[in-house]
Amino acid sequence: MLNRKSLLTLVAFDATLISAVLLLGIFLPDYIDRREARNAFYDGDYVTVYQNLHGKGLGESDTVLYNRAAVVEKLQRKLDSYQINERTGNRAQALDALLSGAAVYDDIMAAGNAYGAENELAILYQQIIDTLQSQFQVDEAVAREVNSYESDDDYSEAVYSLINNGKLPESETEETEETGNATEQLPDLLKEEEDLMENVDSSF
Repeated sequence: MLNRKSLLTLVAFDATLISAVLLLGIFLPDYIDRREARNAFYDGDYVTVYQNLHGKGLGESDTVLYNRAAVVEKLQRKLDSYQINERTGNRAQALDALLSGAAVYDDIMAAGNAYGAENELAILYQQIIDTLQSQFQVDEAVAREVNSYESDDDYSEAVYSLINNGKLPESETEETEETGNATEQLPDLLKEEEDLMENVDSSF
């Protein structure tokens, strides 16, 4: 039978053990996430860095890693989205992912420079531009033009036209000019038809 002193010692031991387990349960996963984030950073896996450090209290060095990874991760996700959609045959979504990536690059360049991620961003951006050219025959100038469209309908029309026709849809101005040219030619055709009819009539 336990005496009072032995019981208190056992209770204290149990409390210490429980505290140790709780501390391990709280801090060990956090430690592992931080270690994996650092390893991922040096491997260039910025998505993992962002996921493992997001929402955690960070020290100065981890904050640098997180901010840098957060910027690069935005562009990396666009390439990842392209690859997934390309594998599943979703050509429109694949092209949209690349075009969106080109637009994102312009938006995050300043932040990338501030966090020292300009080289990583430049490499990813060049991959996006090269893929646009090789897979969709879309150069950087066309990508920027499509991204400048303010209307969602115009953007969607451009994406499907690039996929189906290999070029942007004709503008209203071009269509008007073509229609105008055709209209201008009509009087000549009608005049020739009238002359032909007169000749036919006079032969009877």
